[in-house]
Amino acid sequence: MIPVSSWPPRPGDRLPRAGAAYAEPAKLAWILGEQGHGPEWARVLRIGSQDTGVFWRAIAAAVTDARIFKVTEPYGTVCGVEVLLIVGDRLANGRSFWHYEHMLDMPRRVTTYPRL
Repeated sequence: MIPVSSWPPRPGDRLPRAGAAYAEPAKLAWILGEQGHGPEWARVLRIGSQDTGVFWRAIAAAVTDARIFKVTEPYGTVCGVEVLLIVGDRLANGRSFWHYEHMLDMPRRVTTYPRL
């Protein structure tokens, strides 16, 4: 548990409760689709909207060691982390953003996009 005195997290901290992070399947499909970041992910990782499971596993593995680079508090707390996603023999740097409505919540993925 994170002590109240250390909330919100700060840049350089690890993402709180990263091992319990989750993503909504429809949002993963949107991000991998044409309307989201699909064309970029297709180019760097060779994945598409049918690969949400592969994509999520890569994000979940990468976020456990990720360090926060940005924290905002528009509606709850949103933490941005730099990630290295690995899918098969392909690697891609990206940024992933995680929302905490309340201090004790598990991180919910907002978006993940490649850094081209």
